[in-house]
Amino acid sequence: MVEMEVLPKPYKNKVLVEVWGLEEVTKGGIIVPQLAKDKHRSTKGKIVDVGASCKLELKTGDVVVFEEWAGSRLYINGKDYLFVLEDAVQMVLEED
Repeated sequence: MVEMEVLPKPYKNKVLVEVWGLEEVTKGGIIVPQLAKDKHRSTKGKIVDVGASCKLELKTGDVVVFEEWAGSRLYINGKDYLFVLEDAVQMVLEED
């Protein structure tokens, strides 16, 4: 993990995502993190910036699900970020 102070700009077909994680809450109120559920993990986050060569219709502010091990992790100002290829984004979640 790289530790920085300023958000870097994604290059070519990469997107910069603020990592939120996927977790499930059981009926009893127990939080089960994605890490404990399976080997093939996906995670959720918000797109912070999009590289100039991205061909998908991804934009800053989109909430997306992507492959957890798909990119380079950064730690900036106390938050987790990940550079991922646009093809690693599995879906864009609709906001309520």
